[in-house]
Amino acid sequence: PSRGWLQRPAWIDGAVNPPQFYVTAEQIQLARANAFAVLRRVQHDAESGQNARGTHSEGLRFVQVQFPQPAQGVGRPTIDDILPVQRQHLVSVTLQYTSVEKGPAARGSKVVSKKVQVNKFEKLVLDKMTRNDFVRAVLKVHDLSDSYAPGDVSGPAFRLWWQGSSGGKSGAGTIDTDREFTIALGAIVKKRGCAVNVEINLDNMEGFRVRPRIPQSVGPEATNDDEELLGGAGIPRVESFPDEAQLHGGIILELKRLHECKEHLGEHGETGYCYKNENGHIGLNNRRLKIWAAAIVQRHAKHSSGSSPPATPRKRHARSRSSSPPPPPDMLLHSFLVALKDRRGIDFLAVEPVLAAKEITPDIIHRVPVDTLCNMMNSVEGRVLKMVDFAEEWNPRSKGKRARR
Repeated sequence: PSRGWLQRPAWIDGAVNPPQFYVTAEQIQLARANAFAVLRRVQHDAESGQNARGTHSEGLRFVQVQFPQPAQGVGRPTIDDILPVQRQHLVSVTLQYTSVEKGPAARGSKVVSKKVQVNKFEKLVLDKMTRNDFVRAVLKVHDLSDSYAPGDVSGPAFRLWWQGSSGGKSGAGTIDTDREFTIALGAIVKKRGCAVNVEINLDNMEGFRVRPRIPQSVGPEATNDDEELLGGAGIPRVESFPDEAQLHGGIILELKRLHECKEHLGEHGETGYCYKNENGHIGLNNRRLKIWAAAIVQRHAKHSSGSSPPATPRKRHARSRSSSPPPPPDMLLHSFLVALKDRRGIDFLAVEPVLAAKEITPDIIHRVPVDTLCNMMNSVEGRVLKMVDFAEEWNPRSKGKRARR
């Protein structure tokens, strides 16, 4: 092997003639081991004054190595497999973000925010790595390197701790600048092979999102930047749509703009549309929007501006009336005494004229002292108290019947 290949091993050693190709990592390690053995022997012979066979470069150039054949079915290793194990660190990358989902139907399918945490692992060579390189590597673990990019001066901020760091996870420091990362990296590199943990919040990275440029389609008939594109199969034409769609399309877009709803999302998580009034939200799907737009065109809507949807026929449910009409006011006392006898087994029909003469009705009987009722009705206190309790239970039902009539 050549000196350059020994310093930076690769799959091909092009400094020798013919070039030497390596197929497996074992071949590279074996070649380096034999070459360094020759180097040590040449150095030892030179120091002891013996005649070394060949020069330093010749000894390196003509080392013959027998490479073992790779096992069948074993894939070709990556260059990371050749690097010494102690230079790699196991990095645990935790990605946090807020997921917006539909709530259960029992709660009206309102939007529910939920914190989500995803954890992945990767082996990284942290020696001489810059903050930008580290952030890109961390984002690549979660396949976000094409969507976000680190800032040139600072950001995005992330939490970093490692095995043996002061405070552990609870006391992890926040890395935002190059200087902060350099200090932390110096402590990590001193601990060869220690596990490293990174925690990054995707909700705070909107300012670092990579916004791809939208390519401008140039049609065959566009001659300058100010001219409108008139050709091309990908350009929709208004005349290709039916008259009804042309007439209602603009109205539907305006209705969607006026009635966006952040609480009720669409089927795929997009912005929903609802008509809001004092009774709640009424969902606006494509069918209802078409009906509303048609009503606006035909001048059947209340307001052409789209502030109120068209009236829709509703089923009217007849109120169920009680099978027995409420007693008239002059028969209220008699009906009460009859009900008292039927339901409680207490018969005070004989004293009805006495109560009627005093104009004592069931709605005020609870205000009359019990002793007075006992003397008037010639009854014991227990039966009178039961009558008073039944009057309070029976009287609201009679009031409700009269109010409904």
